[in-house]
Amino acid sequence: MREVLIVCGILLGLVATAALFAIGGSRLFVAGCLVTAVGAAVGIPAGAYYHLLLYRVLRRQGPLPASWIWRPLRLHERLPERGRRRVLFWCYLGAAGFLVICVGLLMVGVAARKLSG
Repeated sequence: MREVLIVCGILLGLVATAALFAIGGSRLFVAGCLVTAVGAAVGIPAGAYYHLLLYRVLRRQGPLPASWIWRPLRLHERLPERGRRRVLFWCYLGAAGFLVICVGLLMVGVAARKLSG
């Protein structure tokens, strides 16, 4: 199953790359801005809520390291089974939002390059 997802991801990337160069510069710029905005609208609140949930679940086990906010992924092993699924859902949603932001910024960059010359 994992291999199928990898192949689908590669194919999606190839189709998206071809579409980037087929769309006109100004439309691509607007689309990139919209994709970036959607990614930010989903990813930023999800990431903030993930950090809040992670803190709430882990503080019951004792104090957190001072740098936990900057490296929260290493604390996932400390999550109890009861709260793990809920916390990780928001982690993955925030990460997906970040990926969408990156795709949108890539679209804006390609559009800027097309429009400049």
